[in-house]
Amino acid sequence: RLVHRIGAYNVVWVLSGEYNMHDYGGLGLQFWKDLGKMLRDEDPYKRIISVHPTQPWWSGGADAPQWSTGEVIHNEPWLDYNQCQTGHGKWCNEMIPAIITSEYARKPAKPIIITEPWYEFVKDNPSAEDIRFGAWSAILSGAAGHSYAGGHIWKAHVPESPVGKDNWPMEMGFETDTLDYPG
Repeated sequence: RLVHRIGAYNVVWVLSGEYNMHDYGGLGLQFWKDLGKMLRDEDPYKRIISVHPTQPWWSGGADAPQWSTGEVIHNEPWLDYNQCQTGHGKWCNEMIPAIITSEYARKPAKPIIITEPWYEFVKDNPSAEDIRFGAWSAILSGAAGHSYAGGHIWKAHVPESPVGKDNWPMEMGFETDTLDYPG
């Protein structure tokens, strides 16, 4: 079984990325609940499970106005921690403490991780201070974690396999260069 084979590694199950819990890929909320339950039941290693949300104003998040998984599936027994995506921009970063506070008010309390804050060298080109503010505000507000990404790290932009231009600036180099970004 695929779940057994992959679960043998120290993995974190993330059911989807940029989900619209109500209609992601034509799949409804019950599909995601069933998928989480199936993973919990089938994974003999009981690895942790969550889902990566989208910010409410993105087109993929239409009709699913949630900042975190806690707003829709918090009480699912298979959901081990909540994820939050604040999105990209200064005002998004500044929302982190309020989102974490509201998540910890849910019962039962579950850890929350900011899994998509403002990325370095993307929309509006945040400063190193902006990037650090997101991380510090998450941790000092009680988040269990905070992820980091630079404009090239997530799409594996490497010299051997260049990608086309899109809304993520390519002038800053390749994914290996992100290790030296100032944030």
